[in-house]
Amino acid sequence: RFYLMRLMRGTVVEDPAGRWTASRLLEEVHATQRLVCRVTQHESRGEIVLTDGFGDEDSFNPSSTNSARSKDPNYPPNFQVISMGGPLLDTDIGTAFDVSIDQDVRLETITLAIVHRAGEDQLDLRIAPDLNGKPDSKNTLESFRVSGNGSYSPRIETIQSRQHPVLRQGHRYWILLSVPAPHSEIALYVAPFDWMPGTRYFAERHNSGEWEVREAPGGQGYAVRVTGRPM
Repeated sequence: RFYLMRLMRGTVVEDPAGRWTASRLLEEVHATQRLVCRVTQHESRGEIVLTDGFGDEDSFNPSSTNSARSKDPNYPPNFQVISMGGPLLDTDIGTAFDVSIDQDVRLETITLAIVHRAGEDQLDLRIAPDLNGKPDSKNTLESFRVSGNGSYSPRIETIQSRQHPVLRQGHRYWILLSVPAPHSEIALYVAPFDWMPGTRYFAERHNSGEWEVREAPGGQGYAVRVTGRPM
């Protein structure tokens, strides 16, 4: 239904300049067919796609990211750092997804588009339940350590759950990202620019403080896919 909503939005958007041409619509219809095939491929393996921030051929927005970092990142030579003012703090980030199907599932995979930018190429990822609209990071359901080869090129990582925690229908969960090594930074890419508009929830905290949650009613969300397996 998300894919069909996007097709409809492209043809009825109020701004005439923003509406798709007939040729663009045909291109998007073909792309939507491929996206539906991707979902059916997961279903053929007994998986349910709970959220998906990747476009056709696992595309994402290469020019938009948010970073998990430790203090004073050690960037490679000639790396251009754009700071909005003030020191770069130790920062953890997160994004939420809802189990909007009519059954409980067990976590199967998490796929995300990331890029290593400074220090050690290691990322810690946790799945946590929601508590009063914020991540309940004291009750982590499962944790993962993602290690790369040190390359500074974008990559897509798929993480297989080992413990397969239960995700309850109608509940919200958070994917939380942090970097374990000092002077490091790993960025998470955003979904394609015109990807499935809807309400998204983002979390961020600095120096292990309180989580701050932001709601984006028309946000794209991050390039993250979560699958589960029916119980």
